[in-house]
Amino acid sequence: MGDCDGSNSVSIDELVSLVNIAVERVAPALCLAGDGDRNGVVSVDELVVAKRPIGHEGTNPLSLSLELPFGRSWPPRAQPPLTLRPADANEVAEAWRYIMRSRNHPVALILTRQAIPTLDRTRYAPAAGLHQGGYVISDSDGPPELILIASGSEVSLCLAAQDALLRDGVRARVVSMASFEIYEAQPLEYRLQVLPAACRKRLAVELGSSLGWRRYVGIPPDGGVIALRHFGASAPWKDLQKHFGLTVEDVVKKAKQLMAGEVTDR
Repeated sequence: MGDCDGSNSVSIDELVSLVNIAVERVAPALCLAGDGDRNGVVSVDELVVAKRPIGHEGTNPLSLSLELPFGRSWPPRAQPPLTLRPADANEVAEAWRYIMRSRNHPVALILTRQAIPTLDRTRYAPAAGLHQGGYVISDSDGPPELILIASGSEVSLCLAAQDALLRDGVRARVVSMASFEIYEAQPLEYRLQVLPAACRKRLAVELGSSLGWRRYVGIPPDGGVIALRHFGASAPWKDLQKHFGLTVEDVVKKAKQLMAGEVTDR
């Protein structure tokens, strides 16, 4: 089985669980595995479970880098593994179902220890939509004027913002984008149903790096991304949310700026 350092030399199933900051340690094994049918040196069905710590777990800013937006979801996204970042417990269950049927490529399952709600699926779309990578978790009543896109813990943030925007008369759609790779593998017709070309106002919310979101939101003044451009700080999570402008109110404010044609990036 090796030490997850690239020493695997046979076809195996392997499970690795680690805090996300340590993902780089398994990079050699992931690069060797690749896709066993095409570009992998060895055939490895490997699952990397990367857990993102929350802000109060330590005073070392490095320990916060996975729930605070220091881009720590990006090491696995930039490596060969298919990456899944579920929004709640329902999507976690569907992610495991997807993984158990996946063969010949590593999978990185990005989780969080942050206290996030389990979404009411009688109100929101079934979590099975995760199998398409991205899906409309909550739609507007009528054609959307704005699309909010997120993954992981940020999805519930967008859903709360959607409710607030509706009270102000803005029809917003929320898309849960658990996996770029799976979504990109879907037929164009499906992808245009989720992100219709007619709706140009789009805002992505990522408690991490903004890398990768431009392909879905476009450029200002139509597309915006809420993310961080700096390292962060050490403090309880709710304090950091307010400090960095990552609350529901901040998402609503940025969405309204986007609707007004103002640049929303930061």
